[in-house]
Amino acid sequence: LLFIFGMMLLRTVLVMALAVAGVSGEAVSLTADSFAGSVGEKDTAVFVKFFAPWCGHCKSLAPKWAEAAQILEKDDPPIRIAKLDADAHSELAGRFDVQGYPTIKVFRSGSVEEYNGPRETQGIVDFVRSNLPAHTTLADKKEYDAFVKEAGKKVIGVFRVPAKGAVSTAFANAARTLKKEATFGLWADGKYDAKAKAYAKHNIESIVKGAKAPMILVVDNKGVFSKCSLSGDKLAAITKCVTDGEGLTKLA
Repeated sequence: LLFIFGMMLLRTVLVMALAVAGVSGEAVSLTADSFAGSVGEKDTAVFVKFFAPWCGHCKSLAPKWAEAAQILEKDDPPIRIAKLDADAHSELAGRFDVQGYPTIKVFRSGSVEEYNGPRETQGIVDFVRSNLPAHTTLADKKEYDAFVKEAGKKVIGVFRVPAKGAVSTAFANAARTLKKEATFGLWADGKYDAKAKAYAKHNIESIVKGAKAPMILVVDNKGVFSKCSLSGDKLAAITKCVTDGEGLTKLA
């Protein structure tokens, strides 16, 4: 419980820091003075678009970035994405090796990554949400046991890492929209070992018989595990499983 509360508190602090620098419903406009306080050494990801006012590609991306900002700010808690005029703050842009416009950087835990995600509104929204999850990541069996023992309904997404595709996207979105219905946790069932060219097991089946990736598990108040049918629209399927119990099959 303390672990989950701590992650929520961190998200809230980040949102407050960005809100000081920006206007509600818009991408946060950063300056050299506000940049460090808004990005800094955050444990969660901060997305910053570096642009130049004269740049044609920047003008094309601008309304999509703004629309994504409006959608993300309606999340609970709100998610703020940022922008910085690299023409006006060329020294700051140079520090992060911005060589062309628009460039999007992801700042996380003191490191900087190049954003190579979608550049359409919904694609940006989905990518940002997946990097600022509303679910808890269950790192080991100890965290898993503590999560399952919490009161109330639980939903566990079992995925290989990195989690990609329609099911993982639907799980991330369901964790946001259904957070009053259940608590969501992600179990990484295997991480890809590039040297071995195979997935290293972090095997949930040794804990929950019949569980495997990819799968959505719903755990009721009595500790009964059921898997969710994922036919058709994935988000709609998960929603029905969580809210109505429709599409659930008990695991042996």
